[in-house]
Amino acid sequence: MNKINSALEMVRRALAGVRVSHLKIAAPALLIGGCLGVEAQSAPSGQFKLVVPSISVPSISLAIGGSATDTNMPTVSKATNGVVADIQAQLKVVLDSVEAATAKMTTATHSGAREQAQAVDTLAARIDTLVKNNLGDDSPFLHQADELIRKMDEQIKLAQSRAGDPQILPQVQQEYAETATQIRDSLTRLRSARAAVNGVRSDLLTQAQGLRERKEFLGFLADAQLGESAADAFVQALMDVHNFCRQLEKTIAGVDPNIPSLIVEGKVVN
Repeated sequence: MNKINSALEMVRRALAGVRVSHLKIAAPALLIGGCLGVEAQSAPSGQFKLVVPSISVPSISLAIGGSATDTNMPTVSKATNGVVADIQAQLKVVLDSVEAATAKMTTATHSGAREQAQAVDTLAARIDTLVKNNLGDDSPFLHQADELIRKMDEQIKLAQSRAGDPQILPQVQQEYAETATQIRDSLTRLRSARAAVNGVRSDLLTQAQGLRERKEFLGFLADAQLGESAADAFVQALMDVHNFCRQLEKTIAGVDPNIPSLIVEGKVVN
């Protein structure tokens, strides 16, 4: 019993003057459930030094007494924002390419119906190529997004589990619960950005199909020698693509990269 009392007294001395709110731990439950060691060597001041066993626990890092926005806590906010920004950038590349191809298509405005039909078909083919090469599910930027979504799902489950763990201090349980909510909110926005790609891809394919149908109609008008009607149909095709590009521009603007910080330990993506 005397040995225990002596050990407790050394721990109390080691902890004297330490602000608990400044202690950051990777896993509060493990620290509380583990053991605290006391180093027998004396520091220059004559005080004993507290030794906390090194424990490496992935995923969640919380600070006792800290807040969800503690700037000293590891985050993946930059990684998350970067992924969403990549989505915006790739959609912008597609938009710019469609507009560039449309500009080339306008050179056939004063051409015959068959040339106009070919110009429309060329634009449709260009859109198909953009969908395949830039917006496929195997694209690196979408792979990053899907991987981060998977990682965040895991973080939410882990935080929720620890928020309901009776072995963890109530205050820290609350921290975990708040963190899970923050991650969930950000995950919703990330999934929205990811879904925007699917929506744009579908709209592009629909637009390409509409252009091919317009091309067939122009060919029909050419065969019927209805050049004036063909000219009107060609102009309508140009207007349709222009309106589509303006709608796509709004969609891209709605993909917001400014996702709030997430309290998640470790770098998920580069």
